[in-house]
Amino acid sequence: MTFKRPILIITICYITSILWGIYLKKYILLFCVILAIINIYYYLKIKNKSNFLFINICIIIIFFSTIIIKNKDNSFYKFNPENENYSGIVLIENEESDSEYYNNYIGRLMDSNGKKTNKKLLIKINKKSNKKYKCGDVISIYGEFQKGEIRRNYKGFSYFEYLKTKNIYGIVRCDKSKKIKTDSTNVYKMWIDACRKRFCQNIKRLLPEKNDGIAMALLMGDSTQIADDQKELFSNASLSHILAISGMHVSYVIMGFGFLLKKFGKRTSKILFIFLLIIFANITGASPSVVRAVIMSVLAICASLIYRKSDTINNISISCLIILIFNPYSLFNLGFQLSFFGTLGIVLFHSRIDFKMKSYCNTNMTLNKISDTAFKLLEKITEILSVSISANIMIFPVLIYNFNNISFIFLLSNILVTPILGFLIFSGYIVVLLSIVSIKIAILPAKLFNFVIIVFYKIAEICSNIKFLKFVVGTPKIYIVIFMYLGIFIVFFYSELREKLWLRKINFKKIISLILIISILFRILNIQNKKFKIYMVDVGQGDCTLIVTNTNKTILIDGGGSESGDYDVGKKVLVPYLLDRQITSVDYILFSHFDSDHCLGLFSVMEELKVKNAIVSEQSKESSNYKKFCKLAKDRKVKVIKVKAGDKLKIDKFTSFEILWPLKNQLANNPLNNNSIVCKMCYKNISVLFTGDVEEEAERELVKIYGNGLKSDVLKVAHHGSKTSSSNEFVNCVRPKIALIGVGKNNKFGHPNEEIMEKLKSMRCNYL
Repeated sequence: MTFKRPILIITICYITSILWGIYLKKYILLFCVILAIINIYYYLKIKNKSNFLFINICIIIIFFSTIIIKNKDNSFYKFNPENENYSGIVLIENEESDSEYYNNYIGRLMDSNGKKTNKKLLIKINKKSNKKYKCGDVISIYGEFQKGEIRRNYKGFSYFEYLKTKNIYGIVRCDKSKKIKTDSTNVYKMWIDACRKRFCQNIKRLLPEKNDGIAMALLMGDSTQIADDQKELFSNASLSHILAISGMHVSYVIMGFGFLLKKFGKRTSKILFIFLLIIFANITGASPSVVRAVIMSVLAICASLIYRKSDTINNISISCLIILIFNPYSLFNLGFQLSFFGTLGIVLFHSRIDFKMKSYCNTNMTLNKISDTAFKLLEKITEILSVSISANIMIFPVLIYNFNNISFIFLLSNILVTPILGFLIFSGYIVVLLSIVSIKIAILPAKLFNFVIIVFYKIAEICSNIKFLKFVVGTPKIYIVIFMYLGIFIVFFYSELREKLWLRKINFKKIISLILIISILFRILNIQNKKFKIYMVDVGQGDCTLIVTNTNKTILIDGGGSESGDYDVGKKVLVPYLLDRQITSVDYILFSHFDSDHCLGLFSVMEELKVKNAIVSEQSKESSNYKKFCKLAKDRKVKVIKVKAGDKLKIDKFTSFEILWPLKNQLANNPLNNNSIVCKMCYKNISVLFTGDVEEEAERELVKIYGNGLKSDVLKVAHHGSKTSSSNEFVNCVRPKIALIGVGKNNKFGHPNEEIMEKLKSMRCNYL
């Protein structure tokens, strides 16, 4: 056995060490034993000494890399305790997009000797302080340190993990800051920062506000200026990759550089190419996708300079290894994954798919006597499709895992966008370059560039509205994603695998059939052995409870939400949470009442997923939220079940809901809260009382009517633990073993109230 691409093997070994060092750090001793066994096995079996030496090098790389990455991962957790003050000296490296109240900077921490460390901090300077800093400033900082929000729901977003992908150890909200030195970084970095700032300012001056964010993403790699609705539109149209600077942009830039440098000799122009590409990567933010593309291009140029044939797989491996050596957490960056998998897909599958499609076109041309013009157009479309399909084959498991959808809209959107893409990027960079000379000279080209952006946006808009090519799916398990990739490689490389002597005896068709049968059996067993589960979902300052019965019936009680701000907790939190739980259809949603912090999240569920039934009460006071619900229910064909006190809903054999409130004659005081649905859910001998936002007046009525009949094992505490609810009489009648409170972290209302907490503690309740 010989290793044709040793750098590929080394890269795989390094990736293995990253995964082991982060996820299996407790089992490093076991890992060492495994490596030792592998080493002994190859020592006994392999006669080729050079191969044995290479295997030992790989084992050494894995061992030491695992130890280093384990220590690095631990350093993120050990660095300065959460919510404690931090003081230090940092070198400002980047200015980030400002937030409403803060100017944001990325700063590299300096040690006691004034030397730069490898640790970075996100520094927030309150705008009220009127202090602005720039790249190269050394400042002293003092303020509250935070590590970043951790994952608050099952498989939810972790800002802490996201910061790690940028090598940022935490956030400091500065109470005090002071400039110590200026121009303390190298001239090149300061020049790059100045160029980037000027380019961005010129783009904003030349383009209307609606389109400048798109231009900034296309040309400068800064997607923070794009509105959320625009990002969603491009995502739905499968065109997000165009907004991220990648290999496609670099290829157009190389074409542009080639035109500019054609007067120089071939070797001189190639050397200049390398320097210009490095500058381009730095000015556009050096994201993993652009760094990958630039490294691969530089390697290809270097190969031609020394008259060697460039190997694309080796180039991919080297670029991957370089990025991960500088920051191992880049492996978990979505842009990194999409860039490398997409490129790998094109390299592995494009020639095969293109050959098959062109063979079909040639056959079709012969049979139907297509004209030469039509055939050339068909060939061009085939080329675009084959590249797009090749890339998407490798990235679709990643997209399913991260975005929960299977979309075939890329087949149409890429055909429509590709003809204008080159002109879009070329015209954009021409505008940027001309703007350096004079803004007035750049005005006319900017109008043309803006027109192309409008066309690009219109295509995205049209494609995003085509719904029948998009399918929502639950988040697959990691082993399913691995099986997907195994299946892809077996399908495409079946004949090559069969040629390998040691694989000839393996029947791949039987293995795939066996895997499918086992997967189906596991699925059936999981459904049959389902346990009854109640999940309280963190939706911030709001209520949301998910119930999954043992017969796999799903019930959502409230869904959180907020009228203030643009953050849609339903789309950003609740729908992804359900999909991560592999729930694509909800049997019942129950609106306790139509306050925004209870109902808005459920509207998003109704819009995005299949909802069969909606449970509401008669409304004593119509609200805009209730009107929106009625329209949504009609449009989405959701069955509406109106309930009142005394009704009983049978969910399945063991699960039922008893509606205790509201009465037919509803309370007039604070009608939305006091007429919330109060219901007791019973499963076998377990009971849970859900109370919405009822206040003391409603609680008194409930005590009068039901008394000790309110007794429940679990109480969802009313009104987020507010002092206006949870009266002594009511809580004493319920006598719960567990009390659950839906409340936002550090909320402005001060929920839950301390008195209520003490009251629950005094009853020896377990609370969350």
